[in-house]
Amino acid sequence: MGSLREELETDQKVYVGRVPALFAILDSMTDEDRNELLDVLNDRTVSSPAIHRVLTKRGYKVGLTAIKAFRSGGNTHVYPR
Repeated sequence: MGSLREELETDQKVYVGRVPALFAILDSMTDEDRNELLDVLNDRTVSSPAIHRVLTKRGYKVGLTAIKAFRSGGNTHVYPR
């Protein structure tokens, strides 16, 4: 049996209720893309509409409102980095 930390870090993510669209996108990305998107979401020099356009171009279905909500801190505290 490994350490408690290892077990907690590798445990499957479980969401209660509907999974926010941005969470589903982040979960489906490679580690590199996920980290880059999280960095950009926290970078106020990059606009929400620009993030929306790029994600849409890459085939992800997410609304501009979901991006703005994530950036405003509406649910960032529950997404593990």
